[in-house]
Amino acid sequence: MLPVTLLVTIMGTTAVLAQTETPINNAKTVLDPSPWPSARGAAMGGALAGLADGADAPYLNPAAIGGLHVRHHHPQTIRLLHFPFLGAAMNENSINLNEDINQIGGLSDQALVDRVLDAYEGKRQYGRFSFVPSLTFSRISLAYIQDMQLAAVKQSTTAIDTHYRSTNGPSLGFSITDPDGWFYFGAWGAWLQRKETKGDFQFEQLNDPERRKATIKENSHRYSGFSGSVGMIWRMSDLSLPTLSLVAREVGQTTYTSDDASTSPTVVEPQNLITAFSISPSIGKQMFYNATIEAFNLLDKDLAIEQKLRVGMELTYGEKYGVRAPMSIRYGYNIAGSSFGIGLNLGLVNLQASIFSQDIGMGNSRFIERRGVINFSLDVGEH
Repeated sequence: MLPVTLLVTIMGTTAVLAQTETPINNAKTVLDPSPWPSARGAAMGGALAGLADGADAPYLNPAAIGGLHVRHHHPQTIRLLHFPFLGAAMNENSINLNEDINQIGGLSDQALVDRVLDAYEGKRQYGRFSFVPSLTFSRISLAYIQDMQLAAVKQSTTAIDTHYRSTNGPSLGFSITDPDGWFYFGAWGAWLQRKETKGDFQFEQLNDPERRKATIKENSHRYSGFSGSVGMIWRMSDLSLPTLSLVAREVGQTTYTSDDASTSPTVVEPQNLITAFSISPSIGKQMFYNATIEAFNLLDKDLAIEQKLRVGMELTYGEKYGVRAPMSIRYGYNIAGSSFGIGLNLGLVNLQASIFSQDIGMGNSRFIERRGVINFSLDVGEH
């Protein structure tokens, strides 16, 4: 259904809840539970809890806030100052639909648009945009999260099953480590205001600015809640930097309370326990090889073991570690399939991009889609 131009338009007219799904011809309007997309994490199959660094660290493993395997004991006060930090993601169907809409000259001819939409009946469309300015000084992280996601499935000749949500709010995290960097501990939390719009809408309702505004207002619900994570990292040796990591996301489960509990009940997002083993041997003086194996959703007893495992690999060029390296190539694998990506860090300008497979099925059911994701930031902090 919805062309990318319409996805962007809808996102722009309105300022993340637990995963839900609406099956339509094997497609689902499931949205990503993370507060912003990580291109580095996606390229490595999602396995980044033991290697998180930079802007990814507060959510993926707060123990690494302020740096992991930092080569000096007294890092500069300003470690990161991302303004802006942008994230964007899109699935394969949305890319193809956008190309088809452009070929017919845009959205002006309704008859041609209807023909294109009919060809995409039952095919899920997905788009996402995030703006997350952040500051990390020493081992303390401050950020403001603004994230928008939209998934839609054309389910009949006129109806479009649509699920839109936005989230915004401040976050604060910190980490501590011994002087030699053997043990790391960190915690992160965010107070989030969320808005969710779900329903079956007509294309005309979404394409017309006035009708779209009224439709969104009538079908939106607001929630608020506190999301928190804690993490630990133990570096076991200086040789190849082997580490064991443990992360608890949504500690104690996150409860989002509706502004109107009579029509929208409280939403609970379960705790996710993750453990990882990673190594980071250096190759000469200018390269690192980072590899990790990770088990996640450890508290979900009904989930098959193969659904809980993922691996990631990364080759970086330059003396700096992780995402701060000037150049990186990455590969990952999980139950959804393979993924890969690249990273360029030119000091002020940082670009990370990946193509990956995402399993949006619930429980042990599988529904795989291919996505692309990009992170772009200007970092005026330490280089």
